[in-house]
Amino acid sequence: SAVYVCVVNGAGQKLIDGVTFSAGESVPVETAHKLMITLGNGGVQMQVDGKPVTLAAGSPIGYELTPGKTTVLAAGQLPTCT
Repeated sequence: SAVYVCVVNGAGQKLIDGVTFSAGESVPVETAHKLMITLGNGGVQMQVDGKPVTLAAGSPIGYELTPGKTTVLAAGQLPTCT
């Protein structure tokens, strides 16, 4: 299934600006000291530092990624794109 992806860095710069990816497509790898991610649903496989992450249930879902830490974001904290 398709999934909406929004990724911003710690400075608020949009790295993936609200793109919908189809099943089988690879989402570009982004690197920064801090990333905030919104996913339209859990229909993706996500790796952080080469390790798979089990995604939370829900739609949409969001994460804050910092070195050594992956934090699930509350609904009001999800970054928005477009």
